Amino acid sequence: MLTLVTSAKSARDKLPRVSYIHALDIWIIVCTIFIFASLVEYATVNFIYHKEKRRTNKSKANKKNNIQNSNAASESFDSKKRFNDKDGKRWRH
Repeated sequence: MLTLVTSAKSARDKLPRVSYIHALDIWIIVCTIFIFASLVEYATVNFIYHKEKRRTNKSKANKKNNIQNSNAASESFDSKKRFNDKDGKRWRH
């Protein structure tokens, strides 16, 4: 951006002063718009990419936690043995 402004200033200094807009001025304005548009595009793509990445990582973590919780629940379910109060026999719950 600094190079663009410096180039435009040095080119304008060589041209005679007039009240209307030069093609060079239009060129500089369009270039400035493209620079800012590319900055906005980069920020938008970066935001969307990291948002999607966070969502994917969160989804993977939730799946991993669900698998671990279900494994722990099934292990505790299999290992629990309770006594029936009436006849003292073991039965699985």
